[in-house]
Amino acid sequence: MNNHIIDEKRKKIENSILSEKLILSMPDNEYKGFEWLIDILGTTKLCEANNQTIEIKYSSNIIIILDVGRSIRNRMRGDSHLGCKIGCLDSNQEAKTVCIMATGPGTATDACATFILWAENKFDDFTTPKDIKKVILDVIDSFLSKKEEIDAGPELTTIVNSKISIMQEKRRQYFSKAKEIRYKTNGR
Repeated sequence: MNNHIIDEKRKKIENSILSEKLILSMPDNEYKGFEWLIDILGTTKLCEANNQTIEIKYSSNIIIILDVGRSIRNRMRGDSHLGCKIGCLDSNQEAKTVCIMATGPGTATDACATFILWAENKFDDFTTPKDIKKVILDVIDSFLSKKEEIDAGPELTTIVNSKISIMQEKRRQYFSKAKEIRYKTNGR
């Protein structure tokens, strides 16, 4: 691949994540982290730069939406929270905010790049932060409670009911495992 094509691909990713104004106003160390983030996004399989955010496919119907611009603006104000939401692809409901706080002295773009690498390595129930798991369960609960709003004929109903059964079983397994871990931890 020649350098011109690579530069065009990088520019397309940059423009799909941040405004030119924010790119030009960020500190040098933040921009270096942003370049690293662009490198990662150029090879990612689960993440897509889209509409000023990065969408991370957590499962077949759950996405994590990382707002890099918001994360940078937060860090510039001294706030280490990443701009992060979780949504259900099978629902028109608004995505729910999740609390993800970067630790350490790095930049917001470093934290976003690290989060993307973590997602690319398929964090699971045992390595996913509890705040993310809680919001995913809230999104699923909200989807389940509004299920009748998305029923649109027998084909969709069958698909939705199948997904609901799978999600309910996964939730049951998760809570069963959490209860078992609490039991072992508390010595009861």
